[in-house]
Amino acid sequence: TGPSPTLNTLNATNVSGQTPSSGGDALTLDTNQVSEGTAITHTPSSSDIELTENGTYLISYSTTVTPSGSASPPVTVTAQLENDGTEIPGTISSTTLGSSGDTANLAASAVVNVTSAPVTITLNANDTDAEYSNTAVTVTKLD
Repeated sequence: TGPSPTLNTLNATNVSGQTPSSGGDALTLDTNQVSEGTAITHTPSSSDIELTENGTYLISYSTTVTPSGSASPPVTVTAQLENDGTEIPGTISSTTLGSSGDTANLAASAVVNVTSAPVTITLNANDTDAEYSNTAVTVTKLD
């Protein structure tokens, strides 16, 4: 056996609700619950997660959605992870909220291979008709 690998992981969250001003806006993450290592960086209250080293990463998110105060249900809401502004395939999650009291969870995960670090990962909300709360993004470097 050799030395233990360095742990590189981040769990960033934002419990309070946020409603994007434009479709496609990145959601902010105000708290780093766990931040270990140097390969993954995030400044609290920003939307950008930087992957600073080449390698393979597991990225997952979850967020709770409800219709925003100005929405007229039914509304379809979506979220997705982006890598330098481009959708990460397989990470779009969507639901239709049928009434003003509806709540749903959006979640997805993906394994991403970074070959030209640094790259910026964001969680983007594609709709302005929903409030996104209890949001969490977890990133772990696998190699």
